[in-house]
Amino acid sequence: LELNKFITKEISKIPSVRIIGPFDPALRGGIISFYIKGMDSHQIALILDEISNVMIRSGQHCVHSWFNHRQIKNSARVSLYFYNTMEEAEIFIATLNKIVKLL
Repeated sequence: LELNKFITKEISKIPSVRIIGPFDPALRGGIISFYIKGMDSHQIALILDEISNVMIRSGQHCVHSWFNHRQIKNSARVSLYFYNTMEEAEIFIATLNKIVKLL
């Protein structure tokens, strides 16, 4: 939950990033789904992997009708667990900021 709070706080500072689902991290557990306006989420996942070795999921996560109804192409999804560290969360945010600057 602490990592989710940190990432949520930092993501909310990036104007082009939108969190999907409740804003309260306690209501999302270890999951943070988001998208960057004007960028394909598959590209986000690939860049995170290539630049920082950060692995996330991307796509419509088996709920195509939900995404289609809301006219959202796809999302990126960070899944946190007890083995993740604050250092990894910080690397994720730093890399995400680099990606946004590419736009």
